[in-house]
Amino acid sequence: QTLSAACSHCGAVADLTDENFRIISRAESRMSRRPLLEIGSKGNFEGKSWQIVGYMVRRVAEFDFVWEEYLLFNPYHGFRFLSNAYGHWSWIKMVSDMPFEEYFKSSISYKGQGYKRLSAGYADVVYVLGEFYWKVAVGDRAETADYVSPPYMLSRELEAGGLIWSQGTYTEPVE
Repeated sequence: QTLSAACSHCGAVADLTDENFRIISRAESRMSRRPLLEIGSKGNFEGKSWQIVGYMVRRVAEFDFVWEEYLLFNPYHGFRFLSNAYGHWSWIKMVSDMPFEEYFKSSISYKGQGYKRLSAGYADVVYVLGEFYWKVAVGDRAETADYVSPPYMLSRELEAGGLIWSQGTYTEPVE
């Protein structure tokens, strides 16, 4: 299922669907970041065991806002994300029943619950490490919008691969 992988020694990202493992992106600096949680480590969420397989850092330049995303995998339940933004953690899953969104609308409804728009902009990948089920490289950009209804957040990402919605739940750091 892995389409790309980042080398833990040099940071280069390889296309695993290419028989020669073509390099998608080269590291701008060698291991300039260290994840707080190690790739390969396991933890329990939702009563299930998950393993960290990928790590990326994303940035919204307009606000100089940076966050980390850990990609987790469970062979029976698929993929989830664990996000850390300045010590605030969220447990994230993709949703297939996407909410209806009118562009520039300040609020949306999802499963009968109202969400207010928090932010919108462009998020760039600035660092990547590990394995991913999509081709990811430093410099990739997505148009994003976030809507909140604490402790939940809905996020929309639009990029070349299509439109993705995900729902995050605020998670206490100790968990």
